Amino acid sequence: QVGSQAAGLRALGHFKEALASDRQTYESLKEQFGADYQRTLMAAHNLACSMRLNGEFFSALSLDKETFERAQAVLSRDHPRNLLMATYLALDMRTVGSFQESVDLLRVTHARYQAILGGEMLEALLAAKGLAASLRKLGELNEARRLSQETYSRYLTRYGQASPDALSCALNLAGDYAALGDVAD
Repeated sequence: QVGSQAAGLRALGHFKEALASDRQTYESLKEQFGADYQRTLMAAHNLACSMRLNGEFFSALSLDKETFERAQAVLSRDHPRNLLMATYLALDMRTVGSFQESVDLLRVTHARYQAILGGEMLEALLAAKGLAASLRKLGELNEARRLSQETYSRYLTRYGQASPDALSCALNLAGDYAALGDVAD
């Protein structure tokens, strides 16, 4: 499994070690099979994740952009991995302050997820949650709150209140209310 050791290290909070492992895996796969090989693309995605966790936000953005472009050429436009990569690329954009770019990419990605998987699959909800966060950063507070409420409701229906993703979405929703000055709800 590509990146399974690094994924375990990330889960344990050993981010520097995960970064080194992901970097080694990516370089090895790229050298052996080329940059467009599907496993190399996933290794690049994992490396960008470790970069983010180590505060290397612009490096993660650069690698995710390159990986997303390569993946679109290799995989179909609506391949689940492409959509997932788009979701994380939009996260990178939001992290470095490119809010409009993040919103634009997530609007398309969220719509494609809904058309392909429906609106209640975990990946579609992740894209919706990211879109709401980017909308809030862009200042589109009412739309962000509406989407966060809808997404939170879907998380609760599909995965239950104890789901870590539902809890994360609840925090986003609280952020939306606070941004609107409504701290009572």
